Amino acid sequence: ETQNKPTISAIEGDEFLCAGSGAHTYSIKEIDGATYLWSISGAGLALGDKNATSTTVTPGVLTTRVDGTLTVTVTDKASDCPATQTKSISLIPLPTLTSISPTSGDFCSGATIADLENSLTIVKSEGATTEWYKNLVEQPSNTELEAAKYAVRVRSDKGCLSDDVKEYTVTQLTTVPAVTFVSV
Repeated sequence: ETQNKPTISAIEGDEFLCAGSGAHTYSIKEIDGATYLWSISGAGLALGDKNATSTTVTPGVLTTRVDGTLTVTVTDKASDCPATQTKSISLIPLPTLTSISPTSGDFCSGATIADLENSLTIVKSEGATTEWYKNLVEQPSNTELEAAKYAVRVRSDKGCLSDDVKEYTVTQLTTVPAVTFVSV
């Protein structure tokens, strides 16, 4: 009698993990009467429960990208035939925000976050985008500046948010004087 391997669903879960982020859950659909064994390759990746339909992967803190493979082997108890399913995952290092210069200044009323950013020298990871905050609330680039402290962080193209935070203080906003033309 021919024994059939179980048919395993695709592994569900994130492909990219940010360094130092919490546990990410991976799962497959349950197969009646089967046993499960999960394994992982790749430095800096810790595996949770190894004998269930789901597991967790917790990434460590690394400064370089690490690619790994998550594997689940499912054995059907009736046929004792194993089958495997894999998923590629990557541990992405957090982007860095080294400096902004200057760290304070005056702006004309009506200036926006975009104007502020364009006036600065920002040293950050290649490809990272900036996110500006005031009072812990993210500010869109078209937000008009106020005399206040702003914080900036950077996010990688894979969505990882930097732990680095730099501050900029808008010291005052000046009003552009109205110009009056006099006919002679």
